Amino acid sequence: MENIIRPVVHNRFDIEVADARTGEIKQRVTSYNIVLDQYFNRLIGRASKIGYIHLGTGEGNPTVNRTSMFTFLGAKSNSVVETVKAYPTSYTRRKIVLSPSEYVGARITEVGFGYGASSGSAVTHSMLKDSEGNQIAIEKTDTDVLTIYATFYLTIGEAVSGVYVLPTPNNNAIIPAVLEDSYTTLTLALGAHNSLDTADDLANNSISGKSSITPTSDLANRKWQIPVTRWNYSEANSHMISSIGSPTIAAWLLPNPDIFPQITLSNLPVAVGNGSSTKFTCPIPKIVPGSEAVRVNGVLMTRDVDYTLDYNNNAAEYPELFISTDPRNYIFSGGYSTTSYNRYSFFKWNAVYSSPSVGVNSANPIYLDFGSAITVNRLIIPAGTFSQNFSSTGSPTTVITFDYSLDGENWSNAFTSQALSGYSIEANLWFDPVITARYFRLTSSFYAGYGAGTNPNILFGYITPGLSFAIPPAEGASIEMDCAIDRPIKNENWVLDFSFAVQFERG
Repeated sequence: MENIIRPVVHNRFDIEVADARTGEIKQRVTSYNIVLDQYFNRLIGRASKIGYIHLGTGEGNPTVNRTSMFTFLGAKSNSVVETVKAYPTSYTRRKIVLSPSEYVGARITEVGFGYGASSGSAVTHSMLKDSEGNQIAIEKTDTDVLTIYATFYLTIGEAVSGVYVLPTPNNNAIIPAVLEDSYTTLTLALGAHNSLDTADDLANNSISGKSSITPTSDLANRKWQIPVTRWNYSEANSHMISSIGSPTIAAWLLPNPDIFPQITLSNLPVAVGNGSSTKFTCPIPKIVPGSEAVRVNGVLMTRDVDYTLDYNNNAAEYPELFISTDPRNYIFSGGYSTTSYNRYSFFKWNAVYSSPSVGVNSANPIYLDFGSAITVNRLIIPAGTFSQNFSSTGSPTTVITFDYSLDGENWSNAFTSQALSGYSIEANLWFDPVITARYFRLTSSFYAGYGAGTNPNILFGYITPGLSFAIPPAEGASIEMDCAIDRPIKNENWVLDFSFAVQFERG
């Protein structure tokens, strides 16, 4: 199934004839019109469309293949009265004003939007009619001021719950393309979370993106086709993809069998028993519930008798399983800002904070407030997390500490590093007993400070054991499993291809 967004376009004209001396309104006409094929050709080809209003004096029934008024009278560039960007309907309202001296004696019967002033540049076409549907005319005199308002509408269907989300209206690239003749290239992004409120969140929480993508034109089907884009073997690895799309058009949420059908992975090695351990790391996060087959030395085990399995938060340490990798979970504060340093954040997986970037030094700890107490049993600080910001200080060492608190005033220490070059500091800790805290703090003893390095992401949260046996597998016993997944796992063995389309329709 192709992933398609279907915007609908239509427009109307409202015409007022006023007496130039008294300002009294003499006549009002409302006219609905058709959107011509030429409009879609211009839109799909990413060209200008609605900068002019055309006038005509002919008669007939407009058809979508026309490119002009029946009898072209003239055209004027329009001015924008207002533009409203909203869901489900956005619109731009434009106008032209004919002074008493213009087109005197003309019998105006037809109007339309155009992309230029020439007769063959019409993109919409409307005949003036009364409330009974009878064609009428406006007889232009030398005492008339004629104001023509043209409103172009765009309707985008509401997001489908659990399937896809739209960007906020001001970030939607379709709206300015339709209403303002303004086009941008697109970005595509992979997300680790499927709890997105808007497609904007996909940009804010992207684990890997592709930029400068220009839709290809499918004129026959009035469609923008976003070309197939590939994440190759070396890209975005060690992630399970839970959202995908364009932050300025739509983000699709996984699982979704129309985008990624379930597949079964077989004979995955889990571990080798040692005769005492009962808890093991699963090789796959987010397993489809009930899909697994667990074997010890080739013997099939029975669920809830021989073993239990956490399907959603097991010990396969994918970053998206950690509460700290989603910045929507907490309020970030502290640190220091530097406009000269723009790498990655410490906590937001593989993403760049908007400038200025945030660093940590001896005077400015970083604080995270989760709003209420959370439980933490795991802390991972990869080597390469910290990168020196200032070359003038030589090769300093620092002590990094990671602290926690229930009230934000009384702090306990969870991790203190040795005094090392920041590049070398790392941690890989399980907490037993677990930590319960609302606030977490990152500090550095180095006065000049560190920013995030080339391998940034301090991971912490609560991770379950994953696969737990009632009886320890014997020493040397091979533990294997089959399981189904309902979203792609990106690693060095897989590529990931994605595309979608925007198909414009007449209202």
